[in-house]
Amino acid sequence: MYPSQLAIDAKAPVPPANLQRTKTSYLTWVSALLLLMTAVRADESTQVRAAVQGLYASLAAGDTAALSHYLPAAGFTEFNTDGTEVKTLDQAYFARALGSGVRVDFHVEQPRVVILGRTAMVTGYRVGSLWLPGGQRITSRNCLSMWWSHEPSGWLLRHVHLSDCPLTTDVRHEP
Repeated sequence: MYPSQLAIDAKAPVPPANLQRTKTSYLTWVSALLLLMTAVRADESTQVRAAVQGLYASLAAGDTAALSHYLPAAGFTEFNTDGTEVKTLDQAYFARALGSGVRVDFHVEQPRVVILGRTAMVTGYRVGSLWLPGGQRITSRNCLSMWWSHEPSGWLLRHVHLSDCPLTTDVRHEP
């Protein structure tokens, strides 16, 4: 080191001794907060997955009382694969359908949950069957998007979008 450099370094301000401790404490606090937020998001994601499973389990059991835990009073909107109109499905709709002998056995495969504040988006594949009162069975596999909102009573379903999706993917590479 040259003497001229020593003179410059000697004139440099000396940071307070506790500055390093303050920076370390701040970084530790921020790291802990980020870890906590990640844990909260993971817990919320688990809660949403449980709500999706609970919704379809209550439908499969024909249990409208259990179903009510996942539906807002006004019901939820749904785009179905028939594409004719947006439908609103509420507790009364399911009570009529299940009371008429409709049976439902659906589940969601490959669910992905994204938490966006007090809402959650779920995507995946809705797979299963619906039996009409006359015994006709309709089996389907649909691409699924769901919008859930977090309310004091828990996660409530607000919207479902179903669309046709292929059972297999045929990928061809052209030479």
